[in-house]
Amino acid sequence: MPRQNRSISIPDEISQAIDEAAQATGVTPSAWMVEAARQRLAVGDGLAAMDEYFAMAGLPSDDDVEWAEGALRRAQAFHAAAEMAS
Repeated sequence: MPRQNRSISIPDEISQAIDEAAQATGVTPSAWMVEAARQRLAVGDGLAAMDEYFAMAGLPSDDDVEWAEGALRRAQAFHAAAEMAS
């Protein structure tokens, strides 16, 4: 894959946090930033898709939101319990 070098300005505390996160995950700061950018772009794509869907189908009802929030709480509780068990 072709690559481009870029020069960007990053506040010192963010630069330090990037270095620490990259080291903790065993990658270079450049690789860490590429993955962070990739994730942020995916989030933007997902939000755009949601906007497109809601424009077509309408916003979720209060019942839909209540169901989704309950499903999220159950999933979070399941994962928390699994983490405590390991």
